Amino acid sequence: MGKGFIFKDGYNDANASSDWFGALKSKVLEIDRDDDDINVTQAENLTIPSGTCSGKNIYIVENNLTINPRFTLANEGSSCLFLVGGKTIINNGTDMNNFSTLPYNNTDLVEAFIITNDYEDSDDGDDLLVIKGGLIVNGKNTFYRATGVLDKPSTILHYEGARYIKHYKDFLSLPQQLTIKEVN
Repeated sequence: MGKGFIFKDGYNDANASSDWFGALKSKVLEIDRDDDDINVTQAENLTIPSGTCSGKNIYIVENNLTINPRFTLANEGSSCLFLVGGKTIINNGTDMNNFSTLPYNNTDLVEAFIITNDYEDSDDGDDLLVIKGGLIVNGKNTFYRATGVLDKPSTILHYEGARYIKHYKDFLSLPQQLTIKEVN
């Protein structure tokens, strides 16, 4: 009691699966991309340079993903979703040294939704990182950034789930399984 899971027959919770990456990957590859104008790219390892993301893009990365800020969306119709089986690393960007929160003009900005096994960021110690989209980490996460200013954050996560659900509703659908954990 209190240590196990009870699974309801007929449900399948991808979030509780030990092979969450495989489950999401197969679901993405089943999408009829011709109807939705979704671009799918598969890679063993991937490095994303500073720049912009245009269109609807899903990146399936078997091992490690590295993103160099500023990585932004070209327009309101654009979206970049990353499924990463290994580690996601966000490198340091240019030294802007600005702690503004909106409209994120002088920050290390990454506009993407990232689902990853492990997460790590790096910085030389004084840049604010803003992830505008989402970040789901299924394993270990390490936030190294430190702005050196006690009353200012080093990382801001600006959740934009609606954009990604709108574009990827066929694969970001409701879970098919319900997991119930009994706790004391």
